[in-house]
Amino acid sequence: KLGHSLISMGLLKEDTLKSILSAHMFEGLRVARQMKTGRFLFKEKLKADYLKPSFNPVNFNELYKQSIVVDEEYPFIQKNINSCVIDTNIKNLHLLPSGSLNNLLPGKNPVANPFDIAESDGLAFLINNLKKRFDFLIIDSPPVLPINDTLHLVEQSDGIALIVKSGYINRINIKKAVVQLRSVKADFVGVILNQVDMKKERYYNYYHEYYTG
Repeated sequence: KLGHSLISMGLLKEDTLKSILSAHMFEGLRVARQMKTGRFLFKEKLKADYLKPSFNPVNFNELYKQSIVVDEEYPFIQKNINSCVIDTNIKNLHLLPSGSLNNLLPGKNPVANPFDIAESDGLAFLINNLKKRFDFLIIDSPPVLPINDTLHLVEQSDGIALIVKSGYINRINIKKAVVQLRSVKADFVGVILNQVDMKKERYYNYYHEYYTG
């Protein structure tokens, strides 16, 4: 890279280059966040694009975090987020779908997989942005077992509810899931049992005795 060559030739010090590039990138980020309109596209990257460069005086991710202002408005980004939110037929209920499953298949996009998305700064930004618009956010996450993508969402959540399909999973696995959630200090609010067949005799007898006893 040009910067590496200039430093090697003694024409420029690394600290000076870092200061200049940081200021330039910082201002670029500030201008980009204030954009109201624009066009963008995504293209598949090569494996070499993900290799750590031998010379990189500026940590762009850290610089990006430093440039974020908590209550700052991001017109263009917010406009695109809002365009993805779907109004349902239920009053005050909105849905943000995950998108096509084909985009998450191996070989399609090396960074678009659930694990990377769950721990990304982009998802954290999205959640914080949606919190400003809605009173409650309910995240339908992947199963806790056998993968642990959900555990990365704990820091973004005020509470975790474990949903269990009646008669589908045994108690041992449920306990394992609870242990995993508590291991990352999740605010575990409880278990929701769904698809319960109330017509089965055991459920009928239980509720009959409970309400008539």
